[in-house]
Amino acid sequence: MQPFAEIINFDWCSLEASFCQPDFSLVRAELSTAGWRQELQCQQAARIGRLRCDKLLPEQPYTLKIFLSGQTLELSFTTLPAPAGPCLCRYAAIADPHISLSYENRKGRLFRESALILSNVVAQANAAAVDFALLAGDITNAGLAEEYSCAKKILSQLQAPLVCAPGDHDITSAAPHLWQDFFPDADHKYREIGDFAVLALDTHRSCLAESDRPWLKRLQAAERRKILVSHVHLLPQPALNCGSKNAAVQNFAAFAGDFSALGDALLYAGHQNVPCQVRTGGLRQINLPQPCQYLCSWYLMEVYRNGTYHKNIPISSEILRQQSRLDAEAAVELYQEAQWASSYRQGKSPAESNFLIPDSK
Repeated sequence: MQPFAEIINFDWCSLEASFCQPDFSLVRAELSTAGWRQELQCQQAARIGRLRCDKLLPEQPYTLKIFLSGQTLELSFTTLPAPAGPCLCRYAAIADPHISLSYENRKGRLFRESALILSNVVAQANAAAVDFALLAGDITNAGLAEEYSCAKKILSQLQAPLVCAPGDHDITSAAPHLWQDFFPDADHKYREIGDFAVLALDTHRSCLAESDRPWLKRLQAAERRKILVSHVHLLPQPALNCGSKNAAVQNFAAFAGDFSALGDALLYAGHQNVPCQVRTGGLRQINLPQPCQYLCSWYLMEVYRNGTYHKNIPISSEILRQQSRLDAEAAVELYQEAQWASSYRQGKSPAESNFLIPDSK
């Protein structure tokens, strides 16, 4: 095992990082910027763990050095601008929890722990007091009634409205009715919540559905901030360049006018769980990580007068995160499948999963 460290998240005033090393020791780190330096140290010896630092300055470049097993790993980031005024809204975006009854994990995907992990994410979202939550498909792994029942029981603990889109793992030819049985459109397709109108798109066949056109018209008419959630991404994204399922929906051109009529809108997508962004016209697409496979995380959004802050929130267990990462790296070597590599699944930098979208108004 090689020493490993990463920046998990940051905002305008705080940093969270993780580490994994072969030795069992007290981990020391150094955070610095121009004219300032602070020592960080874990209180307990560990092979796997996290480091956190608060009271950072906004819009400031920082360097983090973590000393692991005789090596120095150096990471860098720049804090975000300070928010303007009080927080106006909080919402969660979760993708691909893959609730499974399987007895085996696969290529770093933690099927055996999937229910535990989703329960943890729901508890984290509740602790953050989100006003609503988005779920970008593949709630289940095989579309089985038992998986749906388990997922529904967990998600019913969410203390906020849930808008969710079906994924290719959710709707199967054997039981296509289960999605509507457990997550009916009447409850989970479209919601108007405060200043937001939120719509879930059906892309489980890797195409936009004609049945969604009336819903898009309804979203166009809403005099609110517009948010969409989809399993498959709509806009081509060059950063998604590994694996066999990295293409955007096949028929976006046929719906281009519908999306152009929305004006500014945020689209959150799952399926290819690599943090990245792309924009066409007023539509900004944000690809999400997933909780049951490295990066093992979800996004918390906080809306202020100056824009919407996006923050990568890891599951509580760093041990599970690192086990997923190590198993996925082993799968890269065994199966020659580059899409499981941690360097790919992290995105280009921590700024791909921790960022501010300025308010266009």
